[in-house]
Amino acid sequence: QGVTIPAELISSCKSPIDNLVITTKAYDALPALESIRHRLHHRSNTLLLTNGALAVREELLPVYTDGRHGRLFLGSTTHGAYRPDNTSGEYRVVHAGVGNLYLPNEPRLFRELLMGFDLCAVPLTAFEMEELQWKKLS
Repeated sequence: QGVTIPAELISSCKSPIDNLVITTKAYDALPALESIRHRLHHRSNTLLLTNGALAVREELLPVYTDGRHGRLFLGSTTHGAYRPDNTSGEYRVVHAGVGNLYLPNEPRLFRELLMGFDLCAVPLTAFEMEELQWKKLS
């Protein structure tokens, strides 16, 4: 069973980004962000959902310190997913394993956006999120 989620290729759109979810491998997070940084604005929200998010956060924070590119939030997931070979020209992601999705308890928009997809989302405070990230490292 599939779910259609509105998405766009970086090359096809130049409009401002209100909400961004980064789900790359940790080493690709900064280059991905840099490629669309010019589209972020002071009210943008970025949710970082990568393994190694604590280390990546340190690399990304300079983008957000001046307030011109909005705010950065950490999230965590134990769901399994992969992108199959693209032979049809469409962008697909296979949800391969059910887990939990841990989200910051603010802004509400992330919870409202993602909880509708039955991803077992759990809102956490900033302290709880950081504690969870450290536990993942140990």
